[in-house]
Amino acid sequence: MIFVGGIHGVGKTTVCKMIREYFQIDNYSASALIANAKGAEFGLVKEVSDIETNQDFLTRALRNMQIGSRWFLLDGHFCLIDTTSQIIRVPEMTFHQLAPKAIIVVQDTVNEIKGRLLSRDNLVYGEPFLEQFQDEELSYAVELANMMDIPYVVFQNNQLRVHQLEEFLRTVGAIV
Repeated sequence: MIFVGGIHGVGKTTVCKMIREYFQIDNYSASALIANAKGAEFGLVKEVSDIETNQDFLTRALRNMQIGSRWFLLDGHFCLIDTTSQIIRVPEMTFHQLAPKAIIVVQDTVNEIKGRLLSRDNLVYGEPFLEQFQDEELSYAVELANMMDIPYVVFQNNQLRVHQLEEFLRTVGAIV
């Protein structure tokens, strides 16, 4: 599994769709798996009240899928926003349980992210907050990759090129 992370509105889903289309690697959304396992839907609000419980639902949902040894992408977050608007790291144990073989961190300009969140979800976050959120997401992703001794790559969504993805996917063994 390759964990594809980035903050809300950065373009993770777009990157995952591109990988699926070009390289025939399935992708799953962490939030959709959690919502399905909980029997609930996530709304447009990005604040999460039960971060640890949701991660338990995610790991259980993936186990129940019995995907086996084939490669797939999991679109999710390294950090989330809690109900007090604080940036909270997803528990480290979650990533050990998920056991990704590689990490892709998607980043974009704060201005682009802000625009996407406004047009897609009608949400407004200040640029300093989004910058801090994106910095923390990257910092934690790199920390986890180093701790777990797995490869990672950072893609600037506004400069993303298919050949960059192909090179990384070949390096980690997801494609031949």
